[in-house]
Amino acid sequence: MLDGRYVLTADNRVAFEVAAYDAAKPLIIDPVMVYSTYLGGVGFDGANGIAVDSSGSAYVTGRASSLDFPLVRPLQAARNGNDSALVTKLNAAGSALVYSTYLGGSFADYGLGIAVDRHGSAYVTGVAGSVDFPTTSGAFQSTLGGGTDAFVTKLNPPGNALVYSTYLGGSYEDVGSSIAVDHRGNAHVTGYTCSTDFPTANSLQGVMGGCYDAFVTKVNHDGSALVYSTYLGGRLFDLATGIAVDRQGSAYVTGWTESTDFPTVNPIQPASGGTVTAFVAKLNAPGSALVYSTYLGGSGQDVSQGIAVGASGSAYVTGFTDSADFPTVNPIQPGVSAFGSAFVTKLNRAGSAFVYSTYLGFGGRGIAVHPSGNAYVTGIGDPSEGHVGVAELNAAGSGLLYSISFGGSDEDMVTGIAVDSSGSAYVTGFTFSGDFPAVNPIQTGHGGEPDSDVFVTKIGAVGP
Repeated sequence: MLDGRYVLTADNRVAFEVAAYDAAKPLIIDPVMVYSTYLGGVGFDGANGIAVDSSGSAYVTGRASSLDFPLVRPLQAARNGNDSALVTKLNAAGSALVYSTYLGGSFADYGLGIAVDRHGSAYVTGVAGSVDFPTTSGAFQSTLGGGTDAFVTKLNPPGNALVYSTYLGGSYEDVGSSIAVDHRGNAHVTGYTCSTDFPTANSLQGVMGGCYDAFVTKVNHDGSALVYSTYLGGRLFDLATGIAVDRQGSAYVTGWTESTDFPTVNPIQPASGGTVTAFVAKLNAPGSALVYSTYLGGSGQDVSQGIAVGASGSAYVTGFTDSADFPTVNPIQPGVSAFGSAFVTKLNRAGSAFVYSTYLGFGGRGIAVHPSGNAYVTGIGDPSEGHVGVAELNAAGSGLLYSISFGGSDEDMVTGIAVDSSGSAYVTGFTFSGDFPAVNPIQTGHGGEPDSDVFVTKIGAVGP
């Protein structure tokens, strides 16, 4: 395997730059960048989450400070505060926006996570600081609890109306970091809170262990009530960063904790190894009990950033570690890099053992799983250049189908990844680069240098 990357030529064409090789032999370059586009205006714009539907349309959420962020059929045509959440849908070809809208009130609101159901309705969570964030009649919580609240919003398939929109929070700080949707249309949300009065219902932990605690909340199909809502944490900081849901409605949550008393059940690793340790937890469908909950880490700092669940019920997690003794099983990369590495870990269905666990590259920010069991990971591709990295691991975790790095000459930060049924990967984040790779773009140039733009990139499927 040769080192290689995408580069932008002087005539604004995308080319490959590869290391020296034997020109007498065929050079096979995979994968193909199907499309890659800027999205942004003259201010600071960035994406924090991405999802893809069954037709291959990509959905993105994030934040927009630009007054001229690209809008199409918006349900909210103006940015009312300093920053607004954004929700944008691209068509399957990546050639046009289906819809694109601001979502927010008169202060600052950010979209952090997005999911899409089988009908094409988008579900968004994030943080709302506005007292006039858009809410709908009959929603669970129509007013800001105090400080900042999480929010949960569902858009209809055309993106021209809110099915429901609700605050979710107490009197202090609450952040919704990730969202998933089950086959019944229930939204599963996780994040973190410092509110002692965060809304709870049918909770397995009814009292905050310490500021901050993770929370896990299941919102019913019409946004009018909580099926369950619980704290999850110990005495110190516990922040949840990712959530996934399986076919039975069980929720899988990951994040990081400083607590030595974080709730564990049937743990692979019963104790924290360092000052900051990742965690992985599975809640049963009613939310009444933990099926398993375990620490995951070594003696350094281990921060989990994303989780996905496979068809068999195995959890896949990724994040960043600087621990030389992070738990590894059948690793592709056996040792940590000098500046830290991503980790990719697969747990078995029972959560009783690691199927594989490996270091990989420089820093994991998101993970997605194809029905085949192949894991798609994104993160920092080259820390010295701030590039975007994307890799596909085979189902056994024994090898890479590809690992690529791309970006521009300034800072590029990836924040999320999704995968479609064909095995194509979709990544998003923000870029400060005026020469970020643009392939069949909707927006050809950077809209807001020296501030950042959203980028959305689709990478074609390779291999089995």
